[in-house]
Amino acid sequence: MLLFFVGFSAFSVADPPPRLSSMASVSAEPAEVTGLPFSFMNHPIVSYPRLPGTPVSNLPFSPCVVVGDLIFVSGQASVDLEGKIIADTFEGEFRRSVENVQRVLEAAGSDLAHVVQTRNFVRDAEDLPLYNQLYREFFPEPRPARTTITNCLPPTLRYEIEVVAVRRVS
Repeated sequence: MLLFFVGFSAFSVADPPPRLSSMASVSAEPAEVTGLPFSFMNHPIVSYPRLPGTPVSNLPFSPCVVVGDLIFVSGQASVDLEGKIIADTFEGEFRRSVENVQRVLEAAGSDLAHVVQTRNFVRDAEDLPLYNQLYREFFPEPRPARTTITNCLPPTLRYEIEVVAVRRVS
């Protein structure tokens, strides 16, 4: 079933959202399910897969969230399996970050070949030529959609990547 979201209200395809002129009458309260505020994070098609060897963080986020066949991987950086930052050259941090993405995707039933979008954070713009070279190695044609932002990370990190992927077809 397809749902449209307008404010805090959901409407099915069979029941399209109200016109903007009538939006004032739409309730801003979250829907109630069994007396608790409704959350799509507890929906049956939403899961949070994690296997031994999946990198973890002490920060408040999941390594990935799976919604149906879509996998949303949180930013992965050059960290060990306990989430400790491992400082390295740009290439070392890039490779470790992408390896962490691979581990997270494996836990969710996917791999790098099924990535459809990447968001990349490169601390120093002078690393862009090497970044593009390494990116081509891990993401051959046809490449996923990509966004790259530079000069955005703290001194402790040189690179971070987040991805959206689809599950492998069995």
